[in-house]
Amino acid sequence: MQEDGKPFADELMRRAWESDDGLWRQHAAQALGAAEDPNVAAQARTFALDERTRLNELFAISNGHFESPTTRDGAWSWYRENFAAVMRRLPGFARPYAFEVPGNFCDAKHRANVEEFLAPQVRELGMGELEFARALENIDLCVALKQAHAQDIRAALEGPSP
Repeated sequence: MQEDGKPFADELMRRAWESDDGLWRQHAAQALGAAEDPNVAAQARTFALDERTRLNELFAISNGHFESPTTRDGAWSWYRENFAAVMRRLPGFARPYAFEVPGNFCDAKHRANVEEFLAPQVRELGMGELEFARALENIDLCVALKQAHAQDIRAALEGPSP
């Protein structure tokens, strides 16, 4: 995916919809979730919302983009813009999990954005309380860990003093 970019992604998406091989399709979705080129990642997220894309493939793509710092902001914008469409694609048992997806952020600004956007959704839909709390807790833990070890990491990167 990183080497061949858009031509490779185009071929994966074309073949995925033609294939009945669930394992192959899952691997293709994971590769699309690893796309770091912003245009290819956006194309993969559009692919994820298509009805021909299976539920596990949707999650593989969106989760991959939320896991990478390179694509996380783009995934967050897409998530907010397409939240209703994502929820329509998900069967009832999977909908609460959608509230946990943005839990990979690691700063106070994004935490506030996640809380501001998702808290009303949780209340309105009457679901996802636990998953939403987990997402916020994951962000809080990452922020705390980063703060606790910032000095050690800085010292390690600077190397020994002369």
